[in-house]
Amino acid sequence: MHPLPPAHSSSRDSFPLWAKVMMWVVVGSLCVTASALIAVYRYKHHLSQTFDDRKTVISQALPDRDSGHDTETPDEISGMQTILLLGSDSRGNPDDARSDTMMVVRIPEKRDSAYVMSFLRDSWVDIPGYGYNKINAAFAYGGLPLAIETIEDHLSTRIDHVIMVDFEGFKHVTDALGGVQVHNEIEFSLTNGEGTTDFPVGDLDLNGDQALQFVRERYSFIDGDYQRARNQQLYLKSVLEKFLSAGTLTNPSKITGVVEGLSPYLSVDEGVTADYLVSLVWTLRSLSTDDIVFFTVPTLGTELTEDGVSIINLDYERLEELADSFHNDTLDEYVQTHDLSEY
Repeated sequence: MHPLPPAHSSSRDSFPLWAKVMMWVVVGSLCVTASALIAVYRYKHHLSQTFDDRKTVISQALPDRDSGHDTETPDEISGMQTILLLGSDSRGNPDDARSDTMMVVRIPEKRDSAYVMSFLRDSWVDIPGYGYNKINAAFAYGGLPLAIETIEDHLSTRIDHVIMVDFEGFKHVTDALGGVQVHNEIEFSLTNGEGTTDFPVGDLDLNGDQALQFVRERYSFIDGDYQRARNQQLYLKSVLEKFLSAGTLTNPSKITGVVEGLSPYLSVDEGVTADYLVSLVWTLRSLSTDDIVFFTVPTLGTELTEDGVSIINLDYERLEELADSFHNDTLDEYVQTHDLSEY
């Protein structure tokens, strides 16, 4: 006959010590995890709020889709995306908008690559309702909607979103990243009230002010806008490499610095929100800068008009084929079968 347990004993007293320890370890881990999740949520919320509060939204930035303008049906975030990236010395204003930098960013549905094509600002194009002029004139005639419509007509594809960056934003992003490195192809020097800045051939470490000079300059080059477009592409690729590096993506303060430094200099259409950008970037998480192809719209070189204005003629034969690849989401095939360095 077994003796009865003492009257004061309980099942809790007989709970094994190791089980008690494990229970508190689990509870402690859950608390730490919950705290970490809350911290991450607050961080993401802060970044989203910073971006959405500081950017400028351009009302009616896109063409009126009910006006009969012929483009394909809008794509969801998981489909192909086409974004017009503009660089300007003034904030985006539909009534007084001009841009020295025009890049069409195409993200295919497969998300295994990305393409960035520069439109040279002196490109001689047919502007709907106004006839032939430099593509930059579309801004003066009809603001962003007409500029976008002009590009859409030449590429047979819909521009889903537009992002205009004040050149000052390039400077702040560069400094927030701790500088960027570019491989300069042509030596040049710039002189202003603060002295002379030299840009020798080779790898250059640029700070914000130097980066701003690098992407703006065109008069130092024989082929002007062509080399400026190449330099802008070099700079953008360097920024992406620095931003996508482990040293940046694992450093919350750097990411915060980039968002805080750039967002006040951004003007966007109403659809470009923090949620949109985060969702888009997430679909591109497996990309590296080697998967991003930079090139320029095909041209036939420069020419003087009867009025003595220097223009750049587009190569419409090659452009028609390129437009088909934009429309059919087959840019990967086009890139593989064409020498983009000839553009």
